Amino acid sequence: MGKSWQVEKIVKGQGHGSNPRQKERYHLLKGKNGSKKWISHEKYQECIKAKNNGTLTQKQKEVLDSAHWRD
Repeated sequence: MGKSWQVEKIVKGQGHGSNPRQKERYHLLKGKNGSKKWISHEKYQECIKAKNNGTLTQKQKEVLDSAHWRD
C-alpha cells in the first residue's frame, strides 16, 4: 500500500469583537472525477468513530477513502 496523506484546512477563530467565532477545521475529499470538496472535521470524526465501532456505512467508507491521497 504506499504512503498516504491528508489535506486539512483550519480557519482561524476570533474570540472577541462583533463577530466572535471558534476556529473551524475541514478535510479535503477528492471525487472520482477529480472534483474536490471540503467536509467539516466533525463529520470526518463521525466516520472514524463509526469505523472503530464497526458501524461504518458505505457512504462513510467512501468519505474516509477519498480523504486519503496516495502517492
